[in-house]
Amino acid sequence: MCLMKKGNSMRYLGFLCGVLILFSCESNEPKSVESELAAHGELYETLSFSNLVDGGSLKVKIMAIKDSRCLSDVVCVQAGWASANFEIMGVPSFSLKVGESQVFSFNGRSLKLTLADVVPFPSTTNQAQQKEAVFAITRQ
Repeated sequence: MCLMKKGNSMRYLGFLCGVLILFSCESNEPKSVESELAAHGELYETLSFSNLVDGGSLKVKIMAIKDSRCLSDVVCVQAGWASANFEIMGVPSFSLKVGESQVFSFNGRSLKLTLADVVPFPSTTNQAQQKEAVFAITRQ
């Protein structure tokens, strides 16, 4: 059941905005992080990351974003879920629900991609707004 108090949803929205500001990225330039990276991207956007693996730039493409979560300003019988499909060169494509992770190998290095969130959280006022997948990549 999806019953969210207004105070909790505002606190969550504030936290989410802070995360997006701290970890925002441009898709046309490589990202430089040594052991962990957090990013967000829109549907069909390809993001490039350097310094996670030696000898190459990791390219992550978001192939699909699905969001069936209960709207924040209505009462639902079921909470629903959000997911994103990822494509990485040399790795079979995979789908993750929010909170799930996938370990994969790239250039001989073991990495883990975790889907942290899909934003914005759905409401009756933002249903047409473009969705973004918020994810982190860490070295294993």
